[in-house]
Amino acid sequence: MAHDHNSGPVSRIDQEAYRSNLRRLSPVWKLAVSLTLLVLCVSLRSIPVSLFVLASTAAVLCLAGKTPPRLYLEALGTPFVFILLGTIAVALEVGRAPAGDWSGRFLGLWWSCSRAGLLRAAQLAATALGAVSALYLQTMTTPVNEITSALAALHVPGLLIELTYLIYRFIFLLSATARQLRAAAQSRLGYCGFGRSLKTFGTSMGTLLVLSLRQAGDYYDAMLSRGYDGSLRFYEEKKPVTAVQAALGAAWALCPLAVWLVTR
Repeated sequence: MAHDHNSGPVSRIDQEAYRSNLRRLSPVWKLAVSLTLLVLCVSLRSIPVSLFVLASTAAVLCLAGKTPPRLYLEALGTPFVFILLGTIAVALEVGRAPAGDWSGRFLGLWWSCSRAGLLRAAQLAATALGAVSALYLQTMTTPVNEITSALAALHVPGLLIELTYLIYRFIFLLSATARQLRAAAQSRLGYCGFGRSLKTFGTSMGTLLVLSLRQAGDYYDAMLSRGYDGSLRFYEEKKPVTAVQAALGAAWALCPLAVWLVTR
């Protein structure tokens, strides 16, 4: 399957949602399963449960949904970096005296770590990765217009749905503009040297702000020209939740609970 490597991972995830073999399933079912797995990860805070959710969602996406594993790992890589940095901060203790089970002196301070801190860090990392993978079950198999219909079916306020949709779409506009600005700066050797890179980055961000405000106005004008009256309406393809889907969703939700009971 060909991908546009210049489109960025966010755009490729959106494209993959239209290609996914799981697109024909009910978006309400996928949203319910995704949120259930997310809540179980966060509430149980169990490493085995989180690893089960991570592994099961990855298997369903890559095997049943035919999502390219490389794209899935690339999408998981960005949050993993932030999670890793956060867990390092949780595991380490910095002070003027040694503490914990392992300590070392660096830059005039003691950097310490304990078994309890490592366990908390591992638990936090597993919980966050499991929650992210649960959300990818929805975003990588469901186009955004179907997500909005699923949210409406769950009685989410219309204003919140519209804001979510507009913000999501505007991300693509900002991303494309940022790539164009970066390409233009690189062609002018704007990133040669640390000082010049900082100056170019600041200039690009200022230009991006101005262009984003202009694009927001153009976006709104385009909506008005197409009959926007304060409410967005989307084409909805009826995809009811079948009995088989309900049974599979319930069984999937019970599996993390079973893992938690066995490993507690």
